Amino acid sequence: MKDVLFIAMVILALLFGGCTESKAPVWGKGDLPAEYVDMFGQGNSARLDWVQNKAIDNLVRRVAALEGNDPNE
Repeated sequence: MKDVLFIAMVILALLFGGCTESKAPVWGKGDLPAEYVDMFGQGNSARLDWVQNKAIDNLVRRVAALEGNDPNE
């Protein structure tokens, strides 16, 4: 009896919750540089890498500006 109830609950959860595929977000909207497209393509993972690389470059510049010149060098 417990097994039948469990299976019925799972079926109801699937019916009401659904098994639909959600659309994957598109990262990096807009045009990528031609050199980048030639090497990595135009796929979503290439666009995600592009966005992440831009964010990392921005952080590197900010840290370099905060560090300034080290007087011990």
